[in-house]
Amino acid sequence: EIMVAKEYSKVVGFVPTGWTYEVKKNKFAVRTKDTFEIHLVPYSEHSNYNELREYVKFLKPKQVIPTVGSDVENMDSKDTVKIRKHFTGLMDEMANKQEFLMGFFRVPQAELKANWDNPMIGLEREPESGEEETNR
Repeated sequence: EIMVAKEYSKVVGFVPTGWTYEVKKNKFAVRTKDTFEIHLVPYSEHSNYNELREYVKFLKPKQVIPTVGSDVENMDSKDTVKIRKHFTGLMDEMANKQEFLMGFFRVPQAELKANWDNPMIGLEREPESGEEETNR
């Protein structure tokens, strides 16, 4: 549903986990189903934390979802918020801002994306009754 509403053609996820290496194939696990692709990345709670931060910085995801040491059911829990703060500034904040701002417009997202550099797109409106139409 979200993919259709947001006009995404593919979803790619990266899951840091200690259960990823496929010895027989000598490679890391990638799971694919339809337009979904999940990469299982080797990582454990004992791994180098700075390397994880560098990896997140390199990927620049829109969101980081903690799955260890937090209440995964409640993204606003104290522990989850504390963990997510460690990744502030490493994510694609521009994409998050763009998505937030798009919610204020009633213009189809494809049109907004195509004209993102035009600050006036979606701001045009019909004059109300009794109001003169002016060039803006």
